[in-house]
Amino acid sequence: MSHAYGPGRGRWATAGMKPGRASNLGLAIICMLVSVVALVGVLTLRARYGIAGPSSSPPLVIITATDYGFTLPDTLPAGPVRLRLVNRGGEPHDAVVTRLRPGAEAPGSAERPDDWMRGDVLPGWSDDPGVPGTVLPGHSAEAVVTLKAGRYVVACYVESPGGVMHVMKGMAREFEVVAPRPGEGPVRAAT
Repeated sequence: MSHAYGPGRGRWATAGMKPGRASNLGLAIICMLVSVVALVGVLTLRARYGIAGPSSSPPLVIITATDYGFTLPDTLPAGPVRLRLVNRGGEPHDAVVTRLRPGAEAPGSAERPDDWMRGDVLPGWSDDPGVPGTVLPGHSAEAVVTLKAGRYVVACYVESPGGVMHVMKGMAREFEVVAPRPGEGPVRAAT
């Protein structure tokens, strides 16, 4: 019986490995165990202290347009949000989101709706963070916008076949954007 160690013989041949492979396998097992223990630790801490994990996308806010109105939450979170405009009306609609300056009035609150079109109310307006775009009946569009805390109005500036803008038919709605208080988690959009 030969005790020579050579390729395919000896203690490594018994395990079906070549020299050096056993140490690589042990290292791989140790790395895997450390990763599992770390993952379990992170999940335990998140569950114990109510820590939310990173969100893959901003919160979704659904704005439903009808002929001639909007349905959306009264309060939205400050920061990036996904605005999805869903058109349930019979005409095309858009949703232009505008932040109002303190003390400004929304277009629907003007005594005569055409006052703000002439500029009597518009100077009180502030920035326009974005719009999902014009949407045909039965369709939807989405845009990611960043909202600052404050009062906002969403309005539709599409013209009806008779040449009257939808906002002049009352298609405008105010809502508020709030930032989380210190020590609170992020504000979630109620849809």
